[in-house]
Amino acid sequence: MTRLGVRRAGREVANKPWVDKAARIGLAIRGVVFFVLAYLVGRIASGALGSGGSTNKAVSGSGVAQAVAEQSGGLVMVFLLGLGLACYAAFSLLDAVVNQYDSSETKRWAKRAQSVWRAVVYAVFSAYAFYTALNGQSKSGTSQHVDSKQAHWSARVLNWPAGWLLLGALGVILLAVAAFFTVRAVRRSFREDLDRARMSHRGWQVATVSGIAGYLGRAALYGIAGWFVLHAAIENDPSKSQGVDGSVRRFADNPGGAAVLFAVAAGLVAFGVYMFCEARYRRV
Repeated sequence: MTRLGVRRAGREVANKPWVDKAARIGLAIRGVVFFVLAYLVGRIASGALGSGGSTNKAVSGSGVAQAVAEQSGGLVMVFLLGLGLACYAAFSLLDAVVNQYDSSETKRWAKRAQSVWRAVVYAVFSAYAFYTALNGQSKSGTSQHVDSKQAHWSARVLNWPAGWLLLGALGVILLAVAAFFTVRAVRRSFREDLDRARMSHRGWQVATVSGIAGYLGRAALYGIAGWFVLHAAIENDPSKSQGVDGSVRRFADNPGGAAVLFAVAAGLVAFGVYMFCEARYRRV
């Protein structure tokens, strides 16, 4: 089948009403994920202030699943979370096929790559949620266990020939993602996905403000992780490379770190709000 044929077939699937509803459910569930992530970051910030409000859940997909699973009726909620994430993964894959209209070929392929990456990440997250729901528990362990595994992985990489360069490249990539999110917030380019004609002036304002704050919050999270990974490569010290979760916890111990993390948590809440705007008004 030619590229045009694939795109036409994808468009036929995308135009089905049930696909539209499933995609919007997936977008909303992604917003819920960011609400839970914000809660976890906020708990870490509270713990840094000595309020006893910290958590051993990782700031990651596994941590989100664990936090949801511990609520009343949590395993059912985790199963529904998995369904929603599967919808979002499928939507991202479909989006890579049918919704890239930029005049520049480079931009089209860049957006396709982003959509495919999101499809892979959320498909894995969905599978993990299903596993947690069906087995009644999570096997990922506590945040300390996750940090230990991350440090062990970093140590192995640093022992490779030019391992410091590879780890440093990962840090640079994380910082580049942070820069990308920052530019997206400043340019407000995320609004290109919204159907402006269907939105009220108030709705457009809410989407704009929440999108800007949300992308800046995500940029800060990636920037913190990227800095610690890059620092570990420069110092040749794997214990300083702890992934997103460990980086957030280490950052919280710095002067003013808790205040910054509260701001990051607020940004993640804002991104969750923006995802609800997308669930309602995104062109699917």
